[in-house]
Amino acid sequence: SRSWRPRARRATGGSTAAEASFTPVGAVSTLKEQGFISDSAFTGGPLLVIANPDNAADLIAVNATCPHRGCAVEWQSEDNQFVCPCHRSLFAPDGDLISGPATQGLDTFEVKVEADQILVKAS
Repeated sequence: SRSWRPRARRATGGSTAAEASFTPVGAVSTLKEQGFISDSAFTGGPLLVIANPDNAADLIAVNATCPHRGCAVEWQSEDNQFVCPCHRSLFAPDGDLISGPATQGLDTFEVKVEADQILVKAS
């Protein structure tokens, strides 16, 4: 007698494991209205997403935790920089350190857009 085994199925829908690790964090329309997207519950840590001031079609996603003492940085669109309200560390739009007391920049995440959804990869 032959034993029955299920046939292996091919994944449908075109989603790969790499794509599955992206998390939706908000809508492009919301980013345009507010100037940023914030997600304090994001898997990779508190998140801020902005449009690149030099090219609005590019998005930048940073971990919003200041590396100095762990305070949450804020996006200051009028100055095109992230500012730590606790001790005034300044960071460029790409997360690079401008001035301390922090001694390193903000961690960044890979970000992409599909339709109106902003998707960020935690690792």
